[in-house]
Amino acid sequence: MAPEYGWNDYEGLDVKGKTVVVMVNDPGYYTEDSTMFKGKQMTYYGRWTYKLEEAARQGAAGCLIIHEKGAAGYPWFVVQSSWSSTRLTLEPDGTPQLDVAGWLSLNAAKELTITGAGHSEMDALAEVVAKEQGRYIQPGQEPEKRYFYRSDHFNFAKKRVPALYAKGGYDHWDFGKEYARKQKDAFVATRYHQPADEYSSGDWPLGGAVQDGELLFKVGLGLATGEKWPVWKKGAEFPQSGNGSLVVL
Repeated sequence: MAPEYGWNDYEGLDVKGKTVVVMVNDPGYYTEDSTMFKGKQMTYYGRWTYKLEEAARQGAAGCLIIHEKGAAGYPWFVVQSSWSSTRLTLEPDGTPQLDVAGWLSLNAAKELTITGAGHSEMDALAEVVAKEQGRYIQPGQEPEKRYFYRSDHFNFAKKRVPALYAKGGYDHWDFGKEYARKQKDAFVATRYHQPADEYSSGDWPLGGAVQDGELLFKVGLGLATGEKWPVWKKGAEFPQSGNGSLVVL
């Protein structure tokens, strides 16, 4: 809610006794539109402290903030180390207070790993969207395991249809590569193709899956609304499909 800018996200909403979920940003910062608020210079209305204060003034019982490193200005572990110990507060002065206030970490990957990178123009399409997300791309990190030739998408390659097999998981946005490696090794050792290989509600952060899903959706949408199909690169094992078919995984 920013009165001097004529902006009110709560207009028409009754959040009394409810929990609101918000993001750290304001319209100008989010859109990079210089005509809105102060453009890329975030105002106080975009800060997480204001989000909590305004939610309390609106009568909400709780407020959860989706944590993104770029907008917050620091990674998730800073929040953890700052809020995990005993905290002191002043005596109530009548200012509205929340019963619950917290952060939701996206736990997303900093990189996008493309299995079979270099085979087709699909790599370049994925890289464009990855950069929009603030990520970098890299080729498969375990070529000796031949993932490109043993994963589901390879059936399309055998039919000469370029396919994209890409996901994050080697470089955690907040905790880095070593943390990501330990998580992956633990999963492979204790769950992969074993009875414990099941979804565990509450234990699995889904931010990375959302991030990859958005990327693949945008790649597919761009192809569906575009006028050019990607082709195999020179030297790839698979000749170009005669009918220009395309499948995105």
